[in-house]
Amino acid sequence: MQSLKRVLRYGLMLTFFLAMPVWAGGVFITEINGKTSDFEIKRGGKSIKFAHFTRLQAGDKVRVLTRGNDPHNGRFEGKPYSITLSINGRTKTLTQRNPYYPVTDRDIGIPGGVPTGILKKASNWFRSLWIDDVITVSIQTKGDDDESQRKLSVPLLESGINLAAGKRKLHLAWYGGKGPFKVTVSKDGKSLLRQTSKTREIVLNKLTLVVGQNYQVQITDAKKQSTTGSFTVIANLRQVLSSAEAQAIKQSGLPPKKQQNLLTAWLAIHEDGKWKFEAYQKVANATRKTNPSAFLIKQGLRVGL
Repeated sequence: MQSLKRVLRYGLMLTFFLAMPVWAGGVFITEINGKTSDFEIKRGGKSIKFAHFTRLQAGDKVRVLTRGNDPHNGRFEGKPYSITLSINGRTKTLTQRNPYYPVTDRDIGIPGGVPTGILKKASNWFRSLWIDDVITVSIQTKGDDDESQRKLSVPLLESGINLAAGKRKLHLAWYGGKGPFKVTVSKDGKSLLRQTSKTREIVLNKLTLVVGQNYQVQITDAKKQSTTGSFTVIANLRQVLSSAEAQAIKQSGLPPKKQQNLLTAWLAIHEDGKWKFEAYQKVANATRKTNPSAFLIKQGLRVGL
């Protein structure tokens, strides 16, 4: 009884702070490998939209579809179509071999600690990342697109970007332009470092980032196109990560990697994206193989989604 009272008190506190529906249930989508058309989730007999971190309800029916005329033979980027659910802390992955799962009241269990509003924002963003990734993979497979023809830009460093202080190696990425690229970091008109990269990402040598200072970054490509961005240094992320929303994610009961992905997604879109460069640092080493959801975040932030 006392534990139930504590849960209810915490729920009321989050409602006060967040002004959003209180509790998310215990079943989430955490990974998807395939296109939207390779899966189906029905609620009350009707198909619903879904993406990573969509919260499912009792009665929902999740399916991995099988089509006889599938030109990809049930595989996306070399792996079988699959959708992974987190069910009160345990993980279940559906493929074409075990394609169907009905979500039950028992699956929902005792409500978890992620407010519905957080999940909805994250899921909507992940849906745009997912769709963009599927389109990108399709284009690359056909060889129809060449990003070098796109205008050079650095979405990670749009106005109002914050980054935590310290002596840090920074991961940076950008969109468009033709390599090789020259990257210059300056402060108060003085160049601090210059590096080159053949690709559209780079690990910058350690910089001592001073609280309150603004740093400028210029990227120039082989065609002499140039783009600039900047960031302002703050002391640390303690205040941001101690917010009620961040704490709710940390106490969600999700598997550690999925919890970190959700927290990074939240950080990327929090306060109109002012922390997205910091969020990028957390996913810069992600690959499609090692952490597909983090890879989606990485790619989305690079291109400005």
